[in-house]
Amino acid sequence: MRTQMAAFALMLTFPCWGQEVQISRGSETVTLRPENFLTLQLITTGGPNGEDCLTPTIEGQLEGAGADSLYIRWHTIYAVRCGELEHHPVPDWGGMKAVIPIAKKDIDNLSVLKSQKHLLRQMKWGFLGGALTISGLGTALNSLLVSDRSDSRTLLVSGGIQFGTGLLIVALAVGKSKRYRFYESPDRWQWK
Repeated sequence: MRTQMAAFALMLTFPCWGQEVQISRGSETVTLRPENFLTLQLITTGGPNGEDCLTPTIEGQLEGAGADSLYIRWHTIYAVRCGELEHHPVPDWGGMKAVIPIAKKDIDNLSVLKSQKHLLRQMKWGFLGGALTISGLGTALNSLLVSDRSDSRTLLVSGGIQFGTGLLIVALAVGKSKRYRFYESPDRWQWK
């Protein structure tokens, strides 16, 4: 009886996680754990000529997996119209962040992040880098308006440094997370 009580007490002290999912490519294997925050891009839908062409994207935490689907506690769902950079958010259903099943065959690619905070940090650094890049271009263009040659050169160098720093920040912010592709890629990943 004491052994059973000790085992029960031990079970309560350790957090219980859902199922892990593995993906592989050749000899390389990656394990997706329930604590991972995922960005899933689903297969693009729409007409052959680009009319009503949408790429749905789901951001959320992996909760578990079945034989043919993943269970995601979604945080954000949006769609990107083909050829546009603008997100079209799906309405929030009263703040519910329910667990939804996503068929594995519908996932075009996914990226794994440490947490939602990590995603927000990447976005903030990306915006900062973009703003610095644009201000660097403005500073460099101002060098054309200044009549004094030494001031013009100083503005051009300053604009170049701002532009380069902005591009570096954007590249570091955007390029951190690895994307695992499942379709239309010669080195595509497979679900295990």
